[in-house]
Amino acid sequence: MVYTIATIYTPNRNQASFLRNTLHKLEEFTDGILLVGGDFNAPLDPALDSSSGHSCLSQRNIKSIRQTLDSLRLVDCWRTLNPSVKDYTYYSALHDHYSRIDYLFITQEGLSCLHKADIEPATWSDNGS
Repeated sequence: MVYTIATIYTPNRNQASFLRNTLHKLEEFTDGILLVGGDFNAPLDPALDSSSGHSCLSQRNIKSIRQTLDSLRLVDCWRTLNPSVKDYTYYSALHDHYSRIDYLFITQEGLSCLHKADIEPATWSDNGS
């Protein structure tokens, strides 16, 4: 089986256009099952991925990102195995809330290989609080 693995660090601004452009460019180089992970710098499902229930992105931008992911047949590994669980990868001391901004996506063809996905406590982070 062939995999293409990519990491992404999404800037704090213009996330939707950055992800759309980057993911479509990545599609040109993909061979086999695609895994894309990294810091997306925003909760993509605010109801589940943010303790405040809000995202720094507008609903329009969230919808745009989801459409891009759907067009590439990318699914959220952790959310697939934990459909209603609230767990987070980032804490903002400034805003006193938690959010899941780090994601790992896999193409739908790779879902049969997915058996476990966990969010583990971090002992170190490059994200400022």
